[in-house]
Amino acid sequence: MKTLNGIITFLVVFTQVSGCGRKSDRKKSQPDIPEAGFVDKNKPAEVDLTNHIIFDKRVTDQAKAGLREDFLWIERYDLNTNASNDKALTEILQVQNLKAGSLTGWLKERIHYLIAEDLSVYKLAAINPGAKQLAIDYIPPAEDPEGNKSLAAAMIGTALFQASGALRRADPKYSYASIDINDEWIDANVLRNGVMQIGPALFNPDAQPSEKVNAYANSAFRVSVLFHEARHADGNFNAGSFGFSHIPCPADAGIAQEFVGKPACDDSANGAYSVGYFVLKAYIAKCGNLCTAREKTVLNSILLDALSRVVKPKDGSALPVRDLTPEKGFPKIDISGFTEIGS
Repeated sequence: MKTLNGIITFLVVFTQVSGCGRKSDRKKSQPDIPEAGFVDKNKPAEVDLTNHIIFDKRVTDQAKAGLREDFLWIERYDLNTNASNDKALTEILQVQNLKAGSLTGWLKERIHYLIAEDLSVYKLAAINPGAKQLAIDYIPPAEDPEGNKSLAAAMIGTALFQASGALRRADPKYSYASIDINDEWIDANVLRNGVMQIGPALFNPDAQPSEKVNAYANSAFRVSVLFHEARHADGNFNAGSFGFSHIPCPADAGIAQEFVGKPACDDSANGAYSVGYFVLKAYIAKCGNLCTAREKTVLNSILLDALSRVVKPKDGSALPVRDLTPEKGFPKIDISGFTEIGS
């Protein structure tokens, strides 16, 4: 299982959203839609997300309550702004429209499980159908826990799927990897297995746009993170777009020094930072009377920081639009009756 652990450790770092909550000092005004911002949260959702997302038992009550409040917005909030952002967001998500049902459905395809920030508490299994066994191990603890403080979330399911492929190549007796969530084995035999990690920055008060816990601005920030992370469940190896992994930030792109050389930038027009940017831009435009002037300023700073992470080609050419087609998965194995061995 050392191969599995090593790949997961690498990819958790590689795909982390270290900058989703980072605030830039730059400011930019956004047009307001005064009548926007209010939705009837008691109205039945056209497409349900709240009952689709499964929280692991280790996720804090604060995170569960906050994200369930965010889900209510996603389920009922259209993101049409009557501006150029509408066309950009529709194209980058490849959805028919920006109605709540379309947006909720898009997320449902990519996020299904939310797990806690400490990955070392989770059991992994390498499935061996020939021996009817599950080889058990744990994700190793982070070497530098303090280094993950700026992590808002990570699509860990992408790392699990890539680890599954590595297992099959290293030893054909294994089919793929699984992770234990709420005492149930969740298979990583498909890229969109839906396992997402909640990071320490997602609910850190210092990373929130507003001091008011239930503020619209805080939900807007977190919703943009969810969409950002969901993009990491797209792409394939043949097109070089698998997981839409971040690239190391170059030193000459105007990126904050703390991110130079770290995987916190994108080099495509439809990467995770672009997805988060256009979603957050819509939420800012639709703040209406639900955002204070200070909250709008902070949200715009986060918006510009996301935009700065999209690195343009040095030759001045257009950013590439990469293939979203998810990598083909592996046949699912019925593991009922399998014996657990190992840790």
